[in-house]
Amino acid sequence: MSARLAGGSAAAIGYRPRRLGLVAWFTLIGATVALFVAGVSARIVEDRLTGHVLDQTVARAVDQVELGILDHVTAEDFAPPFTSERLAHLAGRLDPHLARVIRDGSGVLRLHLFANDGTVIYSDLAAKRGQVTAPAGSPLLAGALAGHSGTKSSTLTSAENSDLKERHDGALEVYIPFVVGGTVVGAYEIYQDLAPIRPIRPLVWGVILGGFGLLFLSLFEIVRRAAATIQRQQAERESLLRRSEERFRSLIENTSDVIVILDRDAVVRYASPPAERVWGYAPATLEGRCLLDYTHEVDVVAAHDLLAQVAATPESSPSTELRLRHADASWRDFEVIARNLIADVGIGGIILTYHDITERKAFE
Repeated sequence: MSARLAGGSAAAIGYRPRRLGLVAWFTLIGATVALFVAGVSARIVEDRLTGHVLDQTVARAVDQVELGILDHVTAEDFAPPFTSERLAHLAGRLDPHLARVIRDGSGVLRLHLFANDGTVIYSDLAAKRGQVTAPAGSPLLAGALAGHSGTKSSTLTSAENSDLKERHDGALEVYIPFVVGGTVVGAYEIYQDLAPIRPIRPLVWGVILGGFGLLFLSLFEIVRRAAATIQRQQAERESLLRRSEERFRSLIENTSDVIVILDRDAVVRYASPPAERVWGYAPATLEGRCLLDYTHEVDVVAAHDLLAQVAATPESSPSTELRLRHADASWRDFEVIARNLIADVGIGGIILTYHDITERKAFE
C-alpha cells in the first residue's frame, strides 16, 4: 500500500520540475526580451533625439554664420579672377567675424567658401585659400553648388584638420548653397562640433535601460512571489497526501477487515495485511489476480452487479454478501462494501472492504 500511495503522491506532484523552474525561465527569457526591447527602443530614441538636436544645432550654426559672417560677403567676391590680393582682402574682412562666431560658442569649428568652379575664396586655414576643389570629386560640394544642402560625418583625420583633431574626436561637415537674388553664386562648408549630441547616447541608454531594469525587477519580484506561493501550495498538498496516506495505512493495518483495491477488471492491485489471516493468502500473492477467481460461482453474478453498480454511481457505497474461498479450500462468508475511488489520484481504483460474517451466518 505504501508503494501504491507513494506512486499516487508522485503522480500528484509530477509538475514540480516545471514549476520550480518558473523563476529561472522567466529570468532568462525576460532578461533577453527586456534587453532586446530596451536596445531597440534606445536606438530609436537615440536616433530621433540625435537627429533633432543635430538639426537644431546646425540651423543655429548656419544662422550665426550667415548673419555674422556672410553678411559681409557679396556676389562679386565669388566672381573670378581670384587673385591673392582679393582673397587677402576678403580674409581681412571675414577673419574677425569668424573669430567672434567661434568664440561665442556656436559650435562652428571651420569655414570654407567656394566659388562655382570649386575655388576656395575664403577659409580659416590661410594655406587653403585659393586652392581648387573639383566639384565632380566632391558630391556634397557639387550638390551645394546645385542648390542642395548636405551633411556628412568627419573623423578629422585629414592633415589639414590635425589642429581640430587635437581638441575634437569628430565633426559634422555641412555644405550650404550661397544664394544671391535667387541665384546660387557659390557654396560654403562649415565644420560643426558634435559636442551637443555626445551626452545623448549615455543619457538615453541609461534612462531606457534603467527603466526596463526597474520594470524587469518588478516583474521578477511578482514571478518570484508567485513561484513561492506555488511551492508553498505544493508542499501543503504533499503534506496532506502524506497525512492521508498515513491515516489510510493505519486504518487498513489495524482493522480485522480485509481491504482490497481493484482495477476496472476486478484485478487486485493491493490487498491489506489481514488478508493472510482472514483468507490465508499473503497479500503479495493476490496482487495481479482477478478477485472473481476466489469468489463462489453462485456469487459471481452478485459480485459483477456490485462492481457495475459502484462503477456507474461513484458517489454510492453499495454492499452485498459474497463467499470467498479460503486457502484451506473452505468457504467464508463476507459482507462486502464497495467504493469507487478511481478518480482519486492517491488510490486510482475500486475499494472493497470484506467483513467476515462466517460465524454469524453459521448461527442463522
